[in-house]
Amino acid sequence: MKPIHFHISYCKRSAGRSVIEYASYCSGESLLSQYNGVRYYKERDDVVYKEILLPPNAPDDYQNREILWNSVELYEDKNAQLARLIDVALPNEINREDQIILIRDYVQQVFVAEGMCADVAVHDKGTGNPHAHIILTLRSLDENGNWKSKWIKNYRLDDQGRKIYDPVTKRYQCGPSIPVNHWGNKANAEIWRRLWAETCNCVLKSRDIKVRYSNLSYVRLGIDREPQKHLGRNVLALEARGYHTDRGLENRRIIARNQEREKPLRLKERDDSWERSR
Repeated sequence: MKPIHFHISYCKRSAGRSVIEYASYCSGESLLSQYNGVRYYKERDDVVYKEILLPPNAPDDYQNREILWNSVELYEDKNAQLARLIDVALPNEINREDQIILIRDYVQQVFVAEGMCADVAVHDKGTGNPHAHIILTLRSLDENGNWKSKWIKNYRLDDQGRKIYDPVTKRYQCGPSIPVNHWGNKANAEIWRRLWAETCNCVLKSRDIKVRYSNLSYVRLGIDREPQKHLGRNVLALEARGYHTDRGLENRRIIARNQEREKPLRLKERDDSWERSR
């Protein structure tokens, strides 16, 4: 049983990020941001698959990632969260075609079927680390394909079911706003991880491959193994150019420590194999 890699983060304008820039990084396409006038381009040769998957009520021109993400950028205010970002490791045990079918089906069934627009890219440098980047919209679309508000006002009502007017503020009284959709619920992270593990295992089983993945951590699986640190795209870019970063150095130390932990197990497996061959 192997733990899966499934990392969730957000593209936040308040942190100086642009979803157009991130979409360019993932897709390897030149994309112009209408929000700040900057053209982003990340030249890369490791993009082996990319596709935009849309719900039925999304405009057809959102198949163009520049149009889709500019629509998001221009609709949001200066401190908004622009998109949800997920990156997942793809099982090495299956071939490229199956990896693409796996991630496409997962995104379609778990996210797009709920109403999200999804931009998916699979990267593979041939170094044994195939992975997928998923960019998801945060707002729901109405039946005409227009972005909806993220929140609904929760008016306080009197015994007659009428909104209560506050003469001091000259506004109707409101309780905490209600989210339009449930996509931001914290419980979703564990659900999405579990569904990813189950989807991977379903494909592995259909291919008669005995390896299985779990959404649980090494600790929860009872495995004496130290997880590596998430590097992020900037650190990965530096490491790829030959620079040794602090986080990359820490991961190399973790790999070395894990190898030391696994030595007794490898020696036992070798001895057992030798005994069986006698």
